[in-house]
Amino acid sequence: MISLKQPNNDIYFFFEGDEIKKLRFEAIHGICFNPKNFSKGESGCSVKEGLKELIGTKIKKSEEGIIESLIIEIMPRVYEKLIDTGSYSLHEGFRHVNLFDSKKLDFSERFIYEGIKRWRNLYYPNS
Repeated sequence: MISLKQPNNDIYFFFEGDEIKKLRFEAIHGICFNPKNFSKGESGCSVKEGLKELIGTKIKKSEEGIIESLIIEIMPRVYEKLIDTGSYSLHEGFRHVNLFDSKKLDFSERFIYEGIKRWRNLYYPNS
């Protein structure tokens, strides 16, 4: 899984390979890119019963404002929609949280995903 937090606060999570199937039963961990300085942090996603919100977002930043971790928890019904359609987006008022199955991307989503993959391959080839 690779993820990205845009300067406008929008968040993108792309599940790769069979991660989308594993997500129902286990937390998925990956890397999160910060396009401001091409740094990376940890990212994670899990399905959790009993959440008060559809998606719970936790962002940890360094003193310099660089993302160290980006963790989300999603309700089971969000997961089911993600499985059915290949994507799920939620507007939280000040940002959009976007979840995608990398096998089912449209043109604009694929453009973002391919850009993140290029950053990963260029700056962190062993990730």
